[in-house]
Amino acid sequence: MERSICSFSSFSDKIQCGRNINIVPSEKCLPLNNCKDDIQKHLRLYHISLATVTWEYDLIKERAGFFYELLDSLIICLNHIFMIGKGWRRSRLCMAKEPLPHCSGKHKASNTSVSLDQSRRIWRQSGILIPIGSGFCRQYSHLKETIFTTDDDMTINDNDEKHKEDEPDIKVLFFLN
Repeated sequence: MERSICSFSSFSDKIQCGRNINIVPSEKCLPLNNCKDDIQKHLRLYHISLATVTWEYDLIKERAGFFYELLDSLIICLNHIFMIGKGWRRSRLCMAKEPLPHCSGKHKASNTSVSLDQSRRIWRQSGILIPIGSGFCRQYSHLKETIFTTDDDMTINDNDEKHKEDEPDIKVLFFLN
């Protein structure tokens, strides 16, 4: 598989482009908007609101930090579909890492999951991508007051051009167990 074809090839060094035994091999790469598998069980498992993520392609796109890219422009290989989509597993440990205020990194993540809005806010404020569905430890509850609160200045509109200009470089914190 050519890495240059898959739009997600530079997403993480831990996920290589290619086929995946969990997905029936039909093509090498697909347009992302073809990813329409049922994800309701996955969303419930990771406490992600069914109202914010509707389709598998939405989950993959947002989890990879492609907040502003047009859906029609993204191509994805089978391995990335599985590893970022339904096959993704959250770390058992707290995801708070530098430059976010963080714990020792040894605390167990609570059942509370990072929502789509929270993931976007962390990315906008610190340039770090914490995938939706990830967890933080209970000691990290003060984060809710600083990053997770809503204010009108931080509301992100996908069609707002001014936010696209201000996009920070993404530092991907994507951990696989």
